[in-house]
Amino acid sequence: MTRSACVLLAALCACSAEVVTTEPAPLPGVAGARPPARPERVRIIQVTPADGALHVAPLTKIVLLLNGEADPASVNAGTVTLHGPGSSGEPLAATVSYDPTARTITLAPRSPLGTSACLSPLPARDSNYRIATQALRAWNGVPIDDVTTRFTTVYNTLTSGTPYVGGDVLPTPVIGWYDTTTELPDGRLARLVHWSWGLDGVPHTADDHPVIHNDFSYSEDTTRLVSYTAPGADGIWLTADDVVQTYVDRISVAGHYRQVGYSAPGPNGVWFDDDDVILAVDDWLLEADGRRPQELRYLDPGPDGKPFTADDVLQGYERYAWGAAGAKLLEYADPGPDASWRTADDVVDQTWDVTLDSFGEIASWATNLPGPDGKWLTADDAIHALNRCSRDGAGLADVLGVFDGAGPDGVWFTPDDKRRAYARFAHAPTGALTSQGVYDAPGPDGQWLSADDHLGEALDYDASR
Repeated sequence: MTRSACVLLAALCACSAEVVTTEPAPLPGVAGARPPARPERVRIIQVTPADGALHVAPLTKIVLLLNGEADPASVNAGTVTLHGPGSSGEPLAATVSYDPTARTITLAPRSPLGTSACLSPLPARDSNYRIATQALRAWNGVPIDDVTTRFTTVYNTLTSGTPYVGGDVLPTPVIGWYDTTTELPDGRLARLVHWSWGLDGVPHTADDHPVIHNDFSYSEDTTRLVSYTAPGADGIWLTADDVVQTYVDRISVAGHYRQVGYSAPGPNGVWFDDDDVILAVDDWLLEADGRRPQELRYLDPGPDGKPFTADDVLQGYERYAWGAAGAKLLEYADPGPDASWRTADDVVDQTWDVTLDSFGEIASWATNLPGPDGKWLTADDAIHALNRCSRDGAGLADVLGVFDGAGPDGVWFTPDDKRRAYARFAHAPTGALTSQGVYDAPGPDGQWLSADDHLGEALDYDASR
């Protein structure tokens, strides 16, 4: 069953509690002296990143500065929390520490913020995060006022994408592509344009032309992504009559992440009204950390034509069975002999195995075959294809390997696995993605991951923000 996918961008919300961002004045007559460590009323006087911060780096730690001492027993992962990504705001895994001398509380996310560079079976999310405090107490037991701060993580625009052909060490480039973006004042993405180089073979010059552009609009908990694929009657790109190909509404609600895709304007020929033709309806049920779904449902909107109402018809679903180290993902595409979904005779159509690394991120993603007996979930099930992601010491994506065979030893996850390709990532010190190389052949020496591997595609990203 085809799964819909697209890029999600930030939906930055207003702050729900004021955060004062200035230190109290020094003590009178004592130059540069700090205020007493134990004032009767302790407050959080600064949060970094600040409320409304844009382009926050993936490796950022959140720091809360107080004007006095907190009760250390009240500072923990339950009283200082990081939520997101997305407006549904499920809590994310993080460690919390307190320094009474510096009067700071530090929250360190378990893994880098923002979208993972590695292939992931999880739904793509936006980059809107929220920090919240509750039930913190001062040294004297007096409650510290709760604060909420929101920020968005950095979006690295693709500045150059170049495919290569021929050669071994120095392949010959062909015409490539790049993206440009326009942001709203609050940092949310308004437009992403995918450009093709012109005949001069140089990116960002006058003869380049758009291939597609995606426009974003926001209302409450919904992000609408509209894809335009032709310039319209006036023959000019990026004008009001550009031709709509599809649009997608992405909806965040508590415990759910929903998506509705539309493929045509419907009988009246007008886009963006109630008779638009629905292509796909998905409903992810999210785990507590906000990133891992329990289940993805494939729905038909039913007789009323409206998704997520009582008459929706289930067409299939994927079920994640999560454990500490990963998950088994089962896809069901047939309700079985009883014709009722979510019963014991539902027919498995595909299975995948997902593993997690020490950062809680995807480490591997294996597509399975049912084995010689032709039955799923039996002892002879076998891996058909495998993606493996490695990370550096900071948790940033390093290498993504794509394998299509177990190698001569017949055992997967061993050094002789048959590699088909790999991607190598580079990051700035902040954690922002700077480049990606995709290698599709091992080069003259016949060895993968060596200096003469054939570069099939080179991608460069703007990490200046």
